[in-house]
This record gives sequence, C-alpha cells and structure tokens, in this order.
Amino acid sequence: MPTGVFATRMVLGQDVEVNVAEPTASNGHTTSQGPGPGTGFIGASRILPALEHLRDRARRVLVGSRVSRVLAVLVGVVLLLALTDYALRLPWWIRTLHWLVGVSLLAWVVWKWVRPAWGFRPSLSDMALRVEGVAPELRGTLASAVDFLRGGDASRGPGVFGAAPSIAPELARLVVEQTEQRFAGGARVPRGLIRAKPLYVGVAWLGLALAAGFGAWSASGPMGTIAVTRTLLPWAGAQWPKRTGVIDLTEVRVHARGMALPMQAGVLRSNRAPDETYVAVEYRLITEEGTGPARKELLTWQRRQVPLEKVDPAAPESAEVFERLIEPLAEGVEYRFLTLDDQTEWRRVELVPAPEVVSARAVVT
Repeated sequence: MPTGVFATRMVLGQDVEVNVAEPTASNGHTTSQGPGPGTGFIGASRILPALEHLRDRARRVLVGSRVSRVLAVLVGVVLLLALTDYALRLPWWIRTLHWLVGVSLLAWVVWKWVRPAWGFRPSLSDMALRVEGVAPELRGTLASAVDFLRGGDASRGPGVFGAAPSIAPELARLVVEQTEQRFAGGARVPRGLIRAKPLYVGVAWLGLALAAGFGAWSASGPMGTIAVTRTLLPWAGAQWPKRTGVIDLTEVRVHARGMALPMQAGVLRSNRAPDETYVAVEYRLITEEGTGPARKELLTWQRRQVPLEKVDPAAPESAEVFERLIEPLAEGVEYRFLTLDDQTEWRRVELVPAPEVVSARAVVT
C-alpha cells in the first residue's frame, strides 16, 4: 500500500485512496512543501477565525460569570454590614476591621479566581479538540485542519507526517477542504460547547443584590447614604441620627452635704416606651484626696412631663422626667446623664455643710 494512502486513511478514518504524485524539481529530486495557508486551501480563512471567535466568547462568558458572582457577593455583604451597623451602632474600630478583612478577601478572590479567567486563552488546537468532542460531523478533521493551517503543532514535533514529507501538502489540502465543505454544508459549533448558564446565574444574583440594595437605599433616604458611608468609609466620621435625646433638669448647683441629692434628667425622644428607656447618671465624688472612680445609677421614670420652656424657651416641646436620689459624702460631685446613644456634658454640684442653728435668743416684751 502506498504511503500516501495509508496516511489518508489514518487521518480521515475512512477507506479513501488518493494517488498523490510526488512533486519533483528540475533536477529530478523530490521536493517537499510545508502545509499552511499559502497552499491554496479552500476558504482557509474561515476555520481559524471561527475558533478564535469561539475562544474569545468562552473567555468573555467565564470572566462575566465570575465577576458578576463576586460583585453580587460584595453588594450583599455591604448591605448586610450596613443593616447590622444600623441595628447595633457599631463603633468605628469594628467597622474599620470589617473593611480591612473585606478588602483583603476581595483582593485574594480577584487574584485567585478572577485573574485566571481573565488570562484564559487555550490554543486553537485545544479548542478544535473540544469542538470535535461535541460535534460528530467535525470529528477527526477539525483539529488536523487547524494544525495544517497553522503550519503544524509544535508540541508534536517537526511535522505531523515526518515519514512522508512529500505527501503532506496534498494530504493537508484534502483535510482542510473536507472540513470547509462540512462547514459549508451546515456543520456548526453546538451551543452546548460553551456553558453560559453560570453567566446567567451570576448576572441574576447580581441583579437581585443590586435591586435589594437600591430598594433599601431608596426606602431609607438619607439613612442609606449614611449606611454606605459608614460601611465603605469607616474613617469618614459619618454618624447615625441619635435615636434618643437626654437633657439635664437638675437645677441645684450647691447642695447640703449629707442630704439626698435629686438627679433629674429629661428624655426628649426614644425608640422605646418611657418605662423601657435606658437612662442612667454617671457621677464621681470629689474629695480632698482627689476625684474618685465613676459610678452609674439607673434613673426611674416619674410618669410626668416637664415643658422645655423652663430649660430652653426656643424649644416649646416637653420631656419625660427621670429621677434618682444619691447621697454623696464629699466636697463635690461631677455627673452626666446617659442614654443608649446620647449623653449630656459633665456638670458639678458643690456640697457644703447644711445650715444649722448655732444659738437662739428670744426677747419677750
């Protein structure tokens, strides 16, 4: 059997005998021609651009699916942290820790998961083999046609048919022509070769996350801007509006030592009922040795209100009255009132000896 016939059977996988005349030079010696686009293949420009387009599409789908999933998780995490901060009023250092951990994880995910997708670029021979695996009409010819068009696969050594280099041009032309005829006859790359479902799922999750975030931001108004700022820029100093407000209603500045001192506070607003609102007085005693440690005592709701005209004529509202009696034995006392998210300034009451009767004299007329 001629060598050219055996090679044709091996490549095409069918009993096709082709009598190939070996080209000769003017001196009678056999010459060889390397396969490639310059050998006059029919429509040779259609196969490689089609595979390149397929490779670019696969890369776009892979990058899009991974980027959309990362963004969906990022939006969801930001929304969750913002809601947590709204409920718990997280301090700045906890929010800064969340930011550092989040940025580190995001950088790691981009480097380990998104970057490889961005650099996805398999060879056209690998793409052809994948197409052959799902397209029976192209099986056995597409990968060989790609190798011939690209001048041979370097990974397979110098030439696919090293045993008979003189027949390689005609054999390559036959393989490429047959592949082009199958393309012209309706052979197409199946849609199932590129799984676009991960991309659709990632985009759907991203859309849901963005819709939830935009809905929460729109419903909350300025609170949404504060939430995003506190979460993404914890060092910016954004503050939530206070849910409670407290003022000092204690009017005495000098009080008798050894007698109960009434500590009165007024609650302007609260997110709870008055009997469930946390109001405390923090005070420290001042003696000759110095200032003592701070102490806290809870105040009791007095079930009455006081008009604020007595405190601030410009504020005609009323405040709920809370009171606590303390008995400080010292030279003075410094105090302030506290709620969950508000406090008053430190103030001082001087403690002096109580007035007493030293002597008495009566005149009878």
